[in-house]
Amino acid sequence: MLMRECHPLLKLAPSHGRVVVIGSKNVPAPGPGAAAYSASKAALNQLARVAALEWGVDGIRINSLHPDAVFDTALWSEEVLQARADHYGLTVQEYKTKNLLKTENHLQGCGRTGRRHVRPPVRQDHRSTATGGWRQ
Repeated sequence: MLMRECHPLLKLAPSHGRVVVIGSKNVPAPGPGAAAYSASKAALNQLARVAALEWGVDGIRINSLHPDAVFDTALWSEEVLQARADHYGLTVQEYKTKNLLKTENHLQGCGRTGRRHVRPPVRQDHRSTATGGWRQ
């Protein structure tokens, strides 16, 4: 609903509109006990894909960001962290850094990544292979 209401304004943006949708790694790889969360994130992902197809003609760019676990949210109690680490045979610290960069994910980092996707492109002939978007 929010995206639908913003569409007319995004069409008027001088450097074209930009939308960043925060998805989840649960879209391609859902976990047990997270059916409702995974289904809602999958629906949001499809909404972003369809919006990208429909709104592209208006110059509006849609990006989805799919972080793995973002640990500074209310979802991650000490008990949940320990249970997930135990499930993988890891310590809590190893579990929190089980990604390619070996760093913990936090909301602030997701925000910085999202902001990079909403800046206007510097040149439209340099695609970033890492993000699929324009190089900043």
